[in-house]
Amino acid sequence: MYQDWQCQLTGMTLDGWQIEPDEKGPQGPFIVATHGWLDNANSLLPLAKRIRNHSLLAFDWPGHGLSQHLPAAGNYHFVDWADVLLQVLEQLKQPVVLVGHSMGALVNAMVAAAFPEKVSHLVMIEGAGPLASEPEQAAAMLRKGLLSRKRSRKQTTTRYDDIHQAVAARHAVSTDLTPTLVELLIKRNIRASQDGVQWGYDPRVRAFSATRMTEPQVRAILRAIECPVQIIMAKSGYPEMKTMLASRRDCFRQLQVAELPGGHHVHMTQPKKVASLIEQFVADTIQTSD
Repeated sequence: MYQDWQCQLTGMTLDGWQIEPDEKGPQGPFIVATHGWLDNANSLLPLAKRIRNHSLLAFDWPGHGLSQHLPAAGNYHFVDWADVLLQVLEQLKQPVVLVGHSMGALVNAMVAAAFPEKVSHLVMIEGAGPLASEPEQAAAMLRKGLLSRKRSRKQTTTRYDDIHQAVAARHAVSTDLTPTLVELLIKRNIRASQDGVQWGYDPRVRAFSATRMTEPQVRAILRAIECPVQIIMAKSGYPEMKTMLASRRDCFRQLQVAELPGGHHVHMTQPKKVASLIEQFVADTIQTSD
């Protein structure tokens, strides 16, 4: 059963949806699923519809989909994404299975490390922890990030004559998706304008990061994760994700890795297989912990 969902955070409202399993019987832990950068909760809908034994909540990050944008003086920083997720988990009042894709996976890992009591399992799809940078790059990265913020405050999103043009534009950069899946994805991220349609995301989310953790800091974060971890990679996904995983495998206390055919949005193109992997992983690790 699908139902719309909203959550009031400090100074803003998140928008999303929740799906309850149709099948009656024992249910596994509650799942909170988070999407990637410039995507929205609809990227998780094909997966959610194939999860049989868990309730699943997905929401749009601030500045994405139907969630509110930050005030004019605000900026989007990776630590702030973690704060948003923490506020959601505090309202649920139960340990959850965190499932995240790409940017969502990186944020979920930080919250699982800092608040282990709130996360029973962590599933990262095309992700292996936060992005890192070299200490020597700090000043240059700060400059690039702040100048990028300045530009983004003056920008507007691209306009198209109709939704078909918007689908074609997104399909050109998300070539692993079919046009049908692209249309599902952009439905939460398109707004009517005076002479057509345009993207609904906040242009400021495209600004470059002004700072990142160093690799030793990221490794310390990952070592602090106490729950079982599953990482699902796509054979034709982002190569840098596989590189990060190869160098960080030793950071995880209990890790299961799987790889499926497909591109970066493998959870949309292979939702049944991804759902099966997640449910089996949760069931197996619950039995192990018992």
